[in-house]
Amino acid sequence: TIGQTGGSMAYPQVGSHVVLYAGAVLIGGIELGDHAVVGANAVVLRSFPCHARIAGVPARELQSAQPAAEKSDRELV
Repeated sequence: TIGQTGGSMAYPQVGSHVVLYAGAVLIGGIELGDHAVVGANAVVLRSFPCHARIAGVPARELQSAQPAAEKSDRELV
């Protein structure tokens, strides 16, 4: 479900290659960054960055998965 809140005309902005699992709800003028993943039945009420893994009611970020090219050398060891 994707929609607006109250009398607001703001709709969610969804980035490229975002995965929305069954029952996910996006409400209001939020933004989901590219490659974000929203878990089943999550209720998203605020914006999240690129590569975020989101779940829950209300939704929260479980982790931010950066592509290997963006990780520092210390993280790869």
